[in-house]
Amino acid sequence: MKLSRLEFAILVAILVCSTLLVAACSHGPPIPSDPQQCCQRLKARSATLKRFERVCIGLAFLEGKFASDPKATKNIKEGLDICKYVFAVKETT
Repeated sequence: MKLSRLEFAILVAILVCSTLLVAACSHGPPIPSDPQQCCQRLKARSATLKRFERVCIGLAFLEGKFASDPKATKNIKEGLDICKYVFAVKETT
């Protein structure tokens, strides 16, 4: 099975998102006694979330571009579901 460039890019984006989620949960350092260390950790977390937010924005943009490709639509939807989970977005229907 050969993947197109779009499918490969979407697969990489989903893998990066999943890796960020797993890495963030498994490598959390203990709370330091120095408040400045907490600020540094929050800045690092904010920077990581900012990069992840860009991936989510890209997926939202791609969602409308590839409506005719069912495989791409499925991968984009899975990526957007991960984004919604990370940013605690509740859907209203």
